[in-house]
Amino acid sequence: MYRFLLTSDDASELWLSTDQYPANKVKLCSVASYTSARDWTASAKSGYTNLDAGRRYYIEVRHKE
Repeated sequence: MYRFLLTSDDASELWLSTDQYPANKVKLCSVASYTSARDWTASAKSGYTNLDAGRRYYIEVRHKE
């Protein structure tokens, strides 16, 4: 089980696909405004996700300045 945490200098989003194709991505978490670097208490947190060893996944992070 994996959990993703996201901090950023302005808005950002974290997307993960169920496979290697971008068309199957879903947004796991997002930050609406500035968070301090490595401030995991203020970060956006995804739910827990299963990832299989040896399998390819598409991951996308969008940052806004």
